[in-house]
Amino acid sequence: ATSSTMDKVTTNACSGSASERAVLNDDASVTTPWTVRLLSGSGLPANNVKITSDGTLSFWLKTNTAQSGATVQVWFDDVDGAEASPALTILNDGEWHQYSFDLTNFAGTTVTTGNGALDGDTVTLDAIVLKQPNTSSSWTVYFDDVIHDRAASGTKVSSQNKLLDDFEVSTGHFDQAPTNTAGTQYTVGISTSSTLQDRKSVV
Repeated sequence: ATSSTMDKVTTNACSGSASERAVLNDDASVTTPWTVRLLSGSGLPANNVKITSDGTLSFWLKTNTAQSGATVQVWFDDVDGAEASPALTILNDGEWHQYSFDLTNFAGTTVTTGNGALDGDTVTLDAIVLKQPNTSSSWTVYFDDVIHDRAASGTKVSSQNKLLDDFEVSTGHFDQAPTNTAGTQYTVGISTSSTLQDRKSVV
């Protein structure tokens, strides 16, 4: 099967001149639903920018090849482990949409050793996580403007926000080619210090 890819493109941007494109291809030997974890800075807090645990974390996403029921969520590394946000339904209309996650009223779930809440004064972004029912079809997703905004304004120019990645440079937190790992866990690089992972669903 054709390997999945993750790369910067200049043909499709929400703002500026570039965005990040993930082309995800099915592993036909596996029938479980897809879970694709786009790791920021290898999912290691030391490789990521600290943000305060308030306001919103948002990004823009575009796709028209998602399966019905596809969702997106974010994972954070907190003082007591990793926490997952509530999932948002992906709009599959080929248009750019902003997906925003409330950090002040997080109401998440535990990934590893956490408690579903953001307890630390600061956290780091672990990953953007895509999920959808199993399919043999490829899934192409574009991302742009990953922003932490303490004022929850949803705008790139807010005086209280921190731009985590706008994909205008060739090496950011999300930028590299994929490799397969032992057939049981899928790993894709998304920068010189980052990886994208999928559990038994794509190649």
